[in-house]
Amino acid sequence: MSFYTIEQLQPWLYSIFDPLGLYCYLAVGDKSALLFDTPQVR
Repeated sequence: MSFYTIEQLQPWLYSIFDPLGLYCYLAVGDKSALLFDTPQVR
């Protein structure tokens, strides 16, 4: 069982969620990738 939930939104874009309420987005290119980390708001 994985700690993270991963959903493919586009062929190049993934949403990553953890049970603590943090969402990240991973954009994957041909030569590199970019991880957008959103802050947790309380």
